Amino acid sequence: MLGYATFGALYGTKAALSGADRCGTVVEFHAFVNTFRAFKFNWQNACVGVSATMKVSTPFLAYLPAFSFGDDALVLIADRSTIEWLMFNFGELASTAVDSNNAGFVIGNGKPVESDDQCLLSFELNHRANGSELVRESETRFRWILSPSSANHYRDLLSGMSESEHACHQYLDPDNSPPAPGLIVTFGEYEADAFRRRKV
Repeated sequence: MLGYATFGALYGTKAALSGADRCGTVVEFHAFVNTFRAFKFNWQNACVGVSATMKVSTPFLAYLPAFSFGDDALVLIADRSTIEWLMFNFGELASTAVDSNNAGFVIGNGKPVESDDQCLLSFELNHRANGSELVRESETRFRWILSPSSANHYRDLLSGMSESEHACHQYLDPDNSPPAPGLIVTFGEYEADAFRRRKV
């Protein structure tokens, strides 16, 4: 089994928030769903040959149809510095003043995450947004519109990964997922070559 030390705390927090204004049954249901979700991802890892050994890889972003629960997913292979970079950028968006323009960042353009031109994901702050929405603009381009509170939420979800000594991953789901793909940030589980397009 892979090390998923951060899952309990991260998903437990999500379940607690979901149950803050609902009954305890909803909390238990969320806990069950997230436990199953982690189990399925672990099973997928076994199917593609992921071992418990920590893998060191170039940060890489790939779009994978029908990867998670049969739904499309964006998978970001991240190292520790990439996770910290993401946390910093989400934190910057969360604290950006209302009158600021063009707040956002991009992954998949090689700075610092590659994609071999498979995928480009841009994050855009919108103070008038209620939550978050991911829009597919073309075969290879995605735009993620975030409210400040959503940006802060994603930063918090990644905080456990930044200190993990074990291979782990974290789901960052937009509010319209599915059908929009979610983002799976994975650390130490894959090598980028597993998702690069094979050149003919």
